[in-house]
Amino acid sequence: VDAADTADDDLVISARDIPVYGPKGSATGTIVQGQIKTYSFEVTPGDTEMDIQLSWGSTSNNLALTFTSPSGVIYGPYDDYAESPTPNARFTIHVESAGAVLPHGTWIFDVRGKSVTGTETFTLIINSN
Repeated sequence: VDAADTADDDLVISARDIPVYGPKGSATGTIVQGQIKTYSFEVTPGDTEMDIQLSWGSTSNNLALTFTSPSGVIYGPYDDYAESPTPNARFTIHVESAGAVLPHGTWIFDVRGKSVTGTETFTLIINSN
């Protein structure tokens, strides 16, 4: 694969309002105000797109997501307002490469308690293909 085909500057990030099916990776955890939980996910060579969904229980709380590519480029933060101005305790982000394939290797995902009262349970689902 040509290095130009996997450049981070070719990535297109967009909100997606459909659920993520067939997850290759998922994590469930709890988080409090200001806390950051970190997860990693392996994107295999040849993958051209990735869907990331973060969901939690209470619409009065807001979680944020930042993710980092294998080359160290940081994307985000994204939060409950990524898809609409109305909080719904869930958002999905679609990542694809205009340059053919995603950068393969370990991607890092940071879930942050942006505005949380008490303790919030969340689920992070990641799928790439």
